[in-house]
Amino acid sequence: MNTKIINIETTSIELCTLGNYGPVVVLETGMGCSFYEWSNIANEISKVARVILYHREGYGNSALTTNKCTSLRISKNLKLLLEKENITEPIILVGHSFGGICALHFTKLFPNYVSGLVLVDSSPIEMYKVEELKRSLPSIQSTYPTARALKRMRHMGSMSEDQIIKEVNPKLAPWQLNFPVCIQDKIKNFIIKPDLYKATSSELENMIDSGKEVETLGSMGLDIPLKVLGRDGTPEINNLINAGIIENEAITFENLLQELNKSKASYSSKGEFTLVNGAGHNIHQYCPEIIVEKVLEVINQVNIK
Repeated sequence: MNTKIINIETTSIELCTLGNYGPVVVLETGMGCSFYEWSNIANEISKVARVILYHREGYGNSALTTNKCTSLRISKNLKLLLEKENITEPIILVGHSFGGICALHFTKLFPNYVSGLVLVDSSPIEMYKVEELKRSLPSIQSTYPTARALKRMRHMGSMSEDQIIKEVNPKLAPWQLNFPVCIQDKIKNFIIKPDLYKATSSELENMIDSGKEVETLGSMGLDIPLKVLGRDGTPEINNLINAGIIENEAITFENLLQELNKSKASYSSKGEFTLVNGAGHNIHQYCPEIIVEKVLEVINQVNIK
């Protein structure tokens, strides 16, 4: 995967493009994730489309900003990036996890720039509801407090690369070992960069406000192809229970996430929800083929239109 650095206003963004023809598909990764993890999916989609992968500020070789890393800033940066690349036609946006909030924010800000959406277990814009519920569930709050995760990210952001390697001995997950060695090396290098943790701590700290800001833009009211992919709740509940979470709390917590995820299909008159059986939050890890399938469906719908 060949990348380049694009300068936009006061920052610079690392960009990778695949494919030579067809509609433009932009992949918006989840928090802390590199676009290298999406290389197999991108390669498949690039057979019928032009695919854009990019790293948000602080990720990979993109410059770190001193501004808050909110979905608003991320959306405006993406608009500038597309303009710099002379892409004027509507794009198809694919957003995973926090990247889903960013994709929705971009769509509300620049509706004429989006022809279709694929949300891959997207974080809900109502993250405040998730946080409120978490605080009411003692075993979840004590095991997975957001404040602790934020503190950890900030700590790692204050370290050098050598210190990160020494302290956490970062290793690739088993599924990442299926990538070519060159991609594995890029992922390894990606996860030891202090700027990554500075950026993700800012994204996490401002995540609730990002979602609320999307809400303030009004109801979605979209009329474009929208595919919503949701994780299987059963393995997620089991993971929580195995981590020491009380069963009824695990079920209550996951049920809220499932409810919020399914409701996203109502954002568009052409919305559709698909539960991906057996898949956890990282659907691109468990079932990459379903993501490719749904993107191709959106491409076909856009072409017919």
